[in-house]
Amino acid sequence: SGTLVVTGGRDVSTNQDFTGVMRAPSGSKVVTPLTSVMQSMIEAGETEVTAAANLANMLGYSGAVDVTSFDPVSATLDTATASTAANVMKAAVQIQNMVTQMTALLQGAGGAGISVTDATKAVMKALATEAANGQVVDLTSANNLTSLINTSVKNLNRALGGVTPVTVDTTVLNAAASVMSGVNSAMDAALAANPSGGAALLSSLSSVAIVAQGEAASAINAAASGGDPSGLGGFTGAALTGAISTAGEQVVGVGTQGTTGNDTMTGTADADILHGLGG
Repeated sequence: SGTLVVTGGRDVSTNQDFTGVMRAPSGSKVVTPLTSVMQSMIEAGETEVTAAANLANMLGYSGAVDVTSFDPVSATLDTATASTAANVMKAAVQIQNMVTQMTALLQGAGGAGISVTDATKAVMKALATEAANGQVVDLTSANNLTSLINTSVKNLNRALGGVTPVTVDTTVLNAAASVMSGVNSAMDAALAANPSGGAALLSSLSSVAIVAQGEAASAINAAASGGDPSGLGGFTGAALTGAISTAGEQVVGVGTQGTTGNDTMTGTADADILHGLGG
């Protein structure tokens, strides 16, 4: 028993190494970005039921979904659950995009002494505090994202204690928030284009995530480390749209779904994820 923790491995949706930390409440059957925020909410004093409801309200998915046992990937590919799962899937990837980018920002600003674990916890705690309000939050708003980043910085500095405090240059802060705003808008657009879920939604979300968690996060880290923040303009507007389109070529196959019976599942010439359901 106890909190479930996942580190390391490779994210099959982005084909990138997973360097962060995800957690879930004791007894969970899955560990996702959503359960990670939920666990931070529980540690802040909320009950599991309240945390689950408030998190669903903030991110706009059905509160009837138990994220501690719900696999959004397989559910998005199942026509019986796809419509409900689509919103959950978008929310999970969106959280991971923000956590990865904000963690990169904190580590860049704080230098080599800031671990990915400490930075991730600071960001998760900020998201948990926001979710505890039980209100929908516009995550495309640069102002809201700036507030989340500032709260993350405060959380990190509290955790560090007497160590020299981490500060983020205002120009870098605003530029990073603009990148995150654009990424979140792209996530919303992916869901709007594929409201019924399916492989098309997974592919679209993966394309955004490849950019958000890859080159964009690296650029944020570099800018926060003292680099030129103007480079972050390459991940906004038309430039971001182009980068996402190019990233689509890297997305692995996600569309082969089995049934509960016996199936013959045939992959493509590329790397594929084959979802069997017991047959």
